[in-house]
Amino acid sequence: MIKRFGITVHTERLHDDRVWKRVVSFVTFLETRGISAEWFAVNPSYDVYRRMGFYEKKWTERLAYLKSHGQRIEQHTHFYKEEKGAYDLSLENIRSRLTEDRAWLVGQ
Repeated sequence: MIKRFGITVHTERLHDDRVWKRVVSFVTFLETRGISAEWFAVNPSYDVYRRMGFYEKKWTERLAYLKSHGQRIEQHTHFYKEEKGAYDLSLENIRSRLTEDRAWLVGQ
C-alpha cells in the first residue's frame, strides 16, 4: 500500500544526470517507506527549455521511471515569453502555455 503525504517535488532539471542520481536515491527512500510524492514537471519540448538544453527524451524516460515507481506526475507551467525570466502574463500566452504543457504531459 502506498501512503500519500503532502510531499511535492519541483522538477525542472530531470535531464541533468547529477540531479537524476539524487532523484533515484530519493525515490528508493520513498519506496522503502511506501510513500508516493507528487512531481511537478515542466514541458521540455517548449522552445525556452529546448534552448536551455532540456532533453525531451530523457524527460520522457525519467517521468516513466517515476510513474512506474508509484510516483504521481503533475503539471508545472511557467509563462515565459521568449526566455527564462521574461514573463508574458497575457491571457493568450497563459492559455497557450497551459494547453501545450497539459497536452505534452498527457502524452507521456
